[in-house]
Amino acid sequence: MTSGMKLSGPDPDCAKCNGTGQYAYDHNHSTVCYICCPHDQGWWMLKEHYGADNGKWCCLRGCGYTVVEKPEYVLTKSDRLLNI
Repeated sequence: MTSGMKLSGPDPDCAKCNGTGQYAYDHNHSTVCYICCPHDQGWWMLKEHYGADNGKWCCLRGCGYTVVEKPEYVLTKSDRLLNI
């Protein structure tokens, strides 16, 4: 696997989500599995609570995965609203 990117679906042997692609982080909430997430919906720069020039980017799919280097493709919130 290169640079944290996956092109296939959830790993059936994933210890975090057991192959479902999501997991419950408490009794009322679930989230996308960051291990199985393909990180293909784009990225946004974390600014609030981190500062405008911190260099951290978070996966737009909602898995919580962050990277320090700017990803190849970046979507802004307005791009996402327009489904670009």
